Amino acid sequence: MDRIRFNIEQSINNSAYIYHLSNLFYELGYCSNIVPKLVVKSESKNDKRLDKTVTRFNYRLSLFTFTSFL
Repeated sequence: MDRIRFNIEQSINNSAYIYHLSNLFYELGYCSNIVPKLVVKSESKNDKRLDKTVTRFNYRLSLFTFTSFL
């Protein structure tokens, strides 16, 4: 059976937005964790940023897996 999982990821600059979304999705029953996960973004070979020495952090919110979207 195929499933779809939604992951929402925002930089730490938008932390208020991702925390608001996580609270909303938690109250609606779409996720089990009210706190988004902090992830470190690794640099890729195709990164176009000028300063590649700065470590980037993002918040990731994972929703439940759904089969009804297929």
